[in-house]
Amino acid sequence: MRLVESYLNEVARFLPENQRTLVLDELRDDILGEIEGRAETFDRSPSNEDEEVVLTRFGHPLKIAGRYQPQKYVIGPELYPAFIHTLKAMFGLVIFIQVIAALISAQTNGWQIGPLELLFSMLDKMLWVGAIVVLVFVAIEYSEERLNWYKGWKPRHLATSSLGVINRGDVITNLFSEGFFLLWWNDVIRLPLSYEGAGDEFFIKLSPVWDGYSMALNLVFGTAFLLHFYVLIRGIWSRGTLLAEMASNIALIGIAIGLLSQGILIEFSAIDEAGLGENTQTVVKTSIGVVAAVCIWVLWLAWSNFRGSNLPRQQYVPE
Repeated sequence: MRLVESYLNEVARFLPENQRTLVLDELRDDILGEIEGRAETFDRSPSNEDEEVVLTRFGHPLKIAGRYQPQKYVIGPELYPAFIHTLKAMFGLVIFIQVIAALISAQTNGWQIGPLELLFSMLDKMLWVGAIVVLVFVAIEYSEERLNWYKGWKPRHLATSSLGVINRGDVITNLFSEGFFLLWWNDVIRLPLSYEGAGDEFFIKLSPVWDGYSMALNLVFGTAFLLHFYVLIRGIWSRGTLLAEMASNIALIGIAIGLLSQGILIEFSAIDEAGLGENTQTVVKTSIGVVAAVCIWVLWLAWSNFRGSNLPRQQYVPE
């Protein structure tokens, strides 16, 4: 029942996590019951045609998810799942556009920005985008033509490669952190790494060792940034996106191992009475080790899901 599982994954995208298991178990039983009943009517085993006919009768996944939503005042339960999905996707789009625009401006005009300025700029744009999305959905809710996009939906529109629903909070966090790194690495974000005191200057900077990893870091983080933007918009994991996730994590683990084997990663001035430079060296190496450990964990999760996709799936397991 591959089509049924893909349908349930689509419905799950628009359900709160604390409702998914209960709702999907109930929905699965209803769908499978109708499929088996239709097959018995024709005295044969269930077929793909039975799946399509029954799923068409149930309707668009968004519409089904809306039945399990409480009333949300100006935006009703049928529209609320689409509203939340659109809002999160648009927030991800703001991050994506802001990072890409900043990188282009830095390359063409030498433009730079401070980390707090970047954060406030993103928050400002998110507020405007959020307000526009709310107004659009309020207009749809109170229009006579609302939900017309459900009418043309067919089960064949489902992505049969679907392996599960993403955790949008985690993906947005990854998108923001990867975007921040890309901007910092390409000198778009200004970070004060020096100060003067008592006539002397103290500075901290990356050692020349990092120059050999410049292209690799841009490639790995840039690929991961684009991948997480894509899965945020799509809302599901597939075999292809899981393979890309595993590849980017393997590459990042390799870079981390290479950096840790180099020894000196941070350079600082000889004037360092507080030992700040040496402490920073330790912090940087520890941070790289933590990143490598997280990548190994993510790689294991992705591999487990990818390997499990080769087995018959009888039950939906939420992430």
